[in-house]
Amino acid sequence: MERKKHDIPKESRPRLMLPEIGQVEKWFKLSQKVNVTQFCTQSDGKKRVYNNKDAVIDHSTSMILDPCYVSYINLFVNGVLQPATLYEVKRGVLILKSADVPAKHVPLILQFIKIEP
Repeated sequence: MERKKHDIPKESRPRLMLPEIGQVEKWFKLSQKVNVTQFCTQSDGKKRVYNNKDAVIDHSTSMILDPCYVSYINLFVNGVLQPATLYEVKRGVLILKSADVPAKHVPLILQFIKIEP
């Protein structure tokens, strides 16, 4: 004998219980100021270590800053963002740790982002 849906008592039918989710509001205070500066230089095809005297003054807005005083540092080689494992920054010094050096005349842009409260 075939059972029909309405033959099953209401108490034994499967139920889907959904939790009630209340509305949650979160407020964030945005930073007052973000300061972005950059140190620009060109590869000579040989060097792995660059310092402040290697800056292309017309394009740089800062020297090589101390990493302790900035929030983020990005290095772009020929316009491509590099992973942090391939370079090291100290105050006044940029050290490339990659297996090869950039070709001659390739631009290196070291970007500094400081988020101030």
